[in-house]
Amino acid sequence: EEMPKDLAANSSSWKIVDENGNKILTQDNAYTLNKVRTNYSDYSDMKAIFRLKLLAFTGSDNMATITLRGSDNASYIIYFSQARGQIAIRKDKKGEQLLATTSFDLDLGEWYDISVKSETVGTNVKLTLTINGEEVLSGSDYSSVIKKGYFAIGCYNTSVSIDDLYVTETIADGYVKEITVMDENGNLVDGADITVYSNGKKCGDYVSVNGKFSVT
Repeated sequence: EEMPKDLAANSSSWKIVDENGNKILTQDNAYTLNKVRTNYSDYSDMKAIFRLKLLAFTGSDNMATITLRGSDNASYIIYFSQARGQIAIRKDKKGEQLLATTSFDLDLGEWYDISVKSETVGTNVKLTLTINGEEVLSGSDYSSVIKKGYFAIGCYNTSVSIDDLYVTETIADGYVKEITVMDENGNLVDGADITVYSNGKKCGDYVSVNGKFSVT
């Protein structure tokens, strides 16, 4: 089957396969560097949730990676490495900078519920990893922060399966996001009643003025 239209893979080893009647995305070549990424490349504050199954690790170094605010020049990486014995949050920008680490304690062939979040806190960026509903790692970047980029899941000497992937933009704490309200003809709408939710929680009720409203 074809890759979902919102995603792009850099290798034909990414395939949609059937697992007990459920369609999942699998990368079945554990000997190369591969990733699948969103076509949208302007994620800043965002949250991604998905199911992850680690299938195999090979070689003297290996990792399954999650990329946040990714680009050709800079990215935040959350990785799972059996060879290194760690789960880590890393900043790749003119070199590698570890932001946080914890021990690797995941089993091959098991499905895990993964949630990752990138959020702006003042002038800093905070990155958080949750596994099966428990926050296991967080790290912050305090200088020359990466502003935005794509979301990706990758493999280096590793093979994985992915299911139920959702990527959403969120609103940064303490920041104002201006939202424009238009009708089907592209005209600004006044007096529109709108309820805003962020990460499943209600932020508030708003009414548009001159076709716009701000969320804080």
